[in-house]
Amino acid sequence: MNMGLHIERVDEHSHLIDDAARLHVACLPGTLTSSRGASVVAGIYRRLIREGHSLYVALEEDSLLGGLMVIVHGHSRATSFTITHRPWSWVSVLGKLGVLETLQQVRDLARVMHHTSQLAPHDYIVALYVDEQARRLGLARRLLACAAEESALRGVDLGVDTLQDNVSARRLYASFGFREVLTTPRSQIFTWHSE
Repeated sequence: MNMGLHIERVDEHSHLIDDAARLHVACLPGTLTSSRGASVVAGIYRRLIREGHSLYVALEEDSLLGGLMVIVHGHSRATSFTITHRPWSWVSVLGKLGVLETLQQVRDLARVMHHTSQLAPHDYIVALYVDEQARRLGLARRLLACAAEESALRGVDLGVDTLQDNVSARRLYASFGFREVLTTPRSQIFTWHSE
């Protein structure tokens, strides 16, 4: 691994937010958020950071290689803002995903939110992504470690969900010490508990 590689937590004024949003869209295609476009994702990131949530980015010199957005327990979840931010962007979601896929993803998201609301106090990872060219360098683990350290310092668990067919993500979370706690028809929900 290159010595210039590091993880940074960004603030709401960082120029890295736009880069992170573009990488989010490129690495997580076909999701509701990505289908709304990079400018919408950047706006959502800025608002979440302003409300006290955390965006970590993996950098090598000036190149952004990965990111992790975590919703911090005890702060506003900003769910209504996330949904209503640039409402016309939902037209592009319907155009990209189609009505049926959009409805299935919305339904699954509602189930995930319902299940996770019943868990012990926890922070929640809403996006974890690494540029395809930078995979297998341990960046996802390093980003997870930052989020886990933040959660542990506040004494809360860390949660995340992924699609059931995302085998690499499921393996990553299991190898980091996350355990599967709940499932929906499409997703698996994992939690990590600091000892």
